[in-house]
This record gives sequence, structure tokens and C-alpha cells, in this order.
Amino acid sequence: MSKNETRKEKVSVYVPAYNAEPYLESCLSAIQHQDYPIENIYVVNDGSTDKTEEIARSMGVVVLNQERNMGLGAGRNRAFQTIETPFIASLD
Repeated sequence: MSKNETRKEKVSVYVPAYNAEPYLESCLSAIQHQDYPIENIYVVNDGSTDKTEEIARSMGVVVLNQERNMGLGAGRNRAFQTIETPFIASLD
């Protein structure tokens, strides 16, 4: 690799979501259409009562469901317990 080249490792991205129906599709689309190589996209569905899970599944991302709204910290913990790639990014 030359000095001007950069090594791009794949990254997994997780999005903690609670009743995110109004903006989830545009959020996930933005992740899917950026240039950095993505291993997987995860939505941690934190007990949503709207169509968050349905939207995420329709966009082909991995959905991690939590039974009730447990908060952002619990969502992060769930993502870190599940994701196995060495590089993880969060989009809160």
C-alpha cells in the first residue's frame, strides 16, 4: 500500500431506535449509500410501538429487538454483545 492509499476496514453500524418510523428509512438509506465499506447494519429496536421494525426489515438490515424501552445504554450494550466485526460505528 502506498502512502496515498488508505486502508478501509469494513465497519458494522448500529442504530438504536425507539419509535423511529418518521426518520428511520432516510437514516438507513444514508448509511447504505455512503462510500465507506459496511459489513452489516443493525437496528436495535428498543420496544417500539410503531413500524420501526417493519421498516428496518424491509430495508434488509439486521433487527435486534428489545421487549420494552430500555434506553440508549441498553441498546448499545445489546449491539456490542451481538456485533462481531472489529470496527463498530453508532448512529444515534
